[in-house]
Amino acid sequence: MFFLKIKYIVIIAIIFTSLSVDVTAADDVYSLIKDRLNLTKEQSEKFEPIILYQWEKRMAVMKKHGINRESNLSKKKIGFRQLREIKKDMDKINKEIEKKLIKVLNKDQLVEYKKIQEENRIEMRARLKENR
Repeated sequence: MFFLKIKYIVIIAIIFTSLSVDVTAADDVYSLIKDRLNLTKEQSEKFEPIILYQWEKRMAVMKKHGINRESNLSKKKIGFRQLREIKKDMDKINKEIEKKLIKVLNKDQLVEYKKIQEENRIEMRARLKENR
């Protein structure tokens, strides 16, 4: 039961992470990641469209499942089955993005990018626990 609860929280974190970033915020996130990864000009030119593509795909998944920033998520309960479907769609996007990033980032940058992603997940889990 504990494992299912943790898995459920992780899935919700993925959803809220996707919802919490709109297009203008994506630019801010991009700038922070770009600085942290210390991207070269050439890398930056290749990296930006990948990240923007990632956000567009994530927002499309949310829309597909009837979730958007305007919807009141506290009133609308999302079933575990729907969360699993969303996670499955997000995992596909993440794999696709990682394949693209391998061609742009060096090994150290890729490790740092994964750290950033994990930090975002941890932060979202903390927010979810606060809102219980």
